Amino acid sequence: MDDVSRLKRNAYMREWKKKNKPRVNRYNQSWKDKNRDKVRENERRYAKVARKRDPEKFKKLKAAFRARHPERPKREWRNWYLKNSSMVLGNSVTRIRKNPQHYLWRLAKCRAKEKGLPFSIEPSDLIIPETCPVLEIPLRILGGGRWCANSASVDRVIPALGYVKGNVRVISWRANAVKSNSTLQELEAVIRYLKGSIKAEKPEDTKKSMVLNGTTDWMCY
Repeated sequence: MDDVSRLKRNAYMREWKKKNKPRVNRYNQSWKDKNRDKVRENERRYAKVARKRDPEKFKKLKAAFRARHPERPKREWRNWYLKNSSMVLGNSVTRIRKNPQHYLWRLAKCRAKEKGLPFSIEPSDLIIPETCPVLEIPLRILGGGRWCANSASVDRVIPALGYVKGNVRVISWRANAVKSNSTLQELEAVIRYLKGSIKAEKPEDTKKSMVLNGTTDWMCY
């Protein structure tokens, strides 16, 4: 086909598509539905080239798309996560065990943001001991993927001061839960109450009510 014939054919096709736009759109959409993988691959390839060619323009287009379809990225991410949840969980556990200080630091940062507390610590400020300094039980990072009594947690020595240097310690989750927001006077009152209750009980009842010494698996959930 020579150039003149090709130009005539192209002009005819443009006019035909304008007159039959709904029909063309239906055909294009049906082809995309049948070849969804090929369409996505072409979109990724085009986006990669466009991002390198003009990154600012690409950012604006991406922001405009998200503004028009705010729920679509979330839905696509949710569907992808459900399909790959086991892989994501495995990678997360591996990263946490490689760098437990950063994991505890990130959790503390999220809690500080939620509660509106000061936050000025770095991952290097969190020194994880082998045993809990309060209960003297071995500390673990994500024991079996769950929070247990001997899971390491960040404690604020004085809760009102927030997560600032000199006010944070790494203790067991159990000790942190017992301490919580209690004051020293409240904890002493609880100790006096427990001692009085144990003395008032019968010897056989006292033996049943004693806490298991040195074991923490009963706290796992």
